[in-house]
Amino acid sequence: MNIDELIKYRSSIIEESKNEDKTLTEEGFLSVCIPLLLDAKLVDSEDYSLSRFEDHESGAFVSAFHVNESSERLQIFAADYEKLFTSKEEDFIVSRKTDYDRLFKGMEKFVELSVKNHIEPQDSDGSGFLVSKLQSPDYLDQFEVIELFVLTP
Repeated sequence: MNIDELIKYRSSIIEESKNEDKTLTEEGFLSVCIPLLLDAKLVDSEDYSLSRFEDHESGAFVSAFHVNESSERLQIFAADYEKLFTSKEEDFIVSRKTDYDRLFKGMEKFVELSVKNHIEPQDSDGSGFLVSKLQSPDYLDQFEVIELFVLTP
């Protein structure tokens, strides 16, 4: 695939991610990308729970999560919110290790702070459920692996 084909593919994903009001949302982007992960056999299900959480001070970040049917895998997703809304080609054509590191470290920090009870669960969003579960040693022990997925357009 050449750069022009990638730009067209990105544009089609962005268009498909827009809601009925033609507004691009993170949730719409996740609803397009997670089925693609299923097609690639990286996840077992299209299901996920939206759980937008971002703490600028600590860098903790998460967009969504899913626990597989056997409850052995916790899958955490981070959508690259900054790149999602950029239209400058140079901002999304060139991938920078620092961008991916920021997102992976943000998800790691979210798990770490949740386990250590340094994030207060909020009932108003999906991250509150995940935070409260990660604070429970019994719930945490059921996972064999925590998988982190960065989704970037």
